[in-house]
Amino acid sequence: MDTTLTDNGLWERATFTVPEDTLEEQVQFKADVYMARFGIALEHQGFTVREMLRPRVSMRGAPTEQGRRRYDIFAFVSRLPVVTTMDIPDALVPEMLQKGMQLK
Repeated sequence: MDTTLTDNGLWERATFTVPEDTLEEQVQFKADVYMARFGIALEHQGFTVREMLRPRVSMRGAPTEQGRRRYDIFAFVSRLPVVTTMDIPDALVPEMLQKGMQLK
């Protein structure tokens, strides 16, 4: 069973390609650089990185340039809720409270 939403997060993916003749050991040796860049990009978007998986050969059937191999990095991220302030007509307050909005 997928517990992504109950774990208060979601999986994000980054993709990169390497020349076909690049050894797997070389990719994994440089993985920390790619993972750090991905983590920084996610944090700039307001996410908190909770877990990151090392690169693995992409199993998606996405087209890749001739002579290149595609890798995916997956990160489990969460984000703090965004607070939005709005005026709601009195008649709609009970419905909005039922949907999880909070009064202040």
